[in-house]
Amino acid sequence: MLRIYKFPIEITDIQTLSIKGYNRCLSVIEQNDKLVIYAYVDIDNENEKQVEIAVIGTGNSITGEIMFNWTFLGTVQTKIGFVWHVYYTNHGR
Repeated sequence: MLRIYKFPIEITDIQTLSIKGYNRCLSVIEQNDKLVIYAYVDIDNENEKQVEIAVIGTGNSITGEIMFNWTFLGTVQTKIGFVWHVYYTNHGR
């Protein structure tokens, strides 16, 4: 059975999340001054998948690998005015 769960992420270049039953990422938002992603999770699946998340600030460098091979998840503007562009992949680097 699929459910939508949220996962807090850090504002850092690249991070890896281990998600049990991971299906795919759905969206990214700011919540309580933190970034969170929402993902579909199959609660009947015990297998963990590694999901890599890239958080790129406006004006910062982005690699061609991320730009062309990762999936764009969304852009988030924080309350204090920073703008972050979030990408993900579960295919490894």
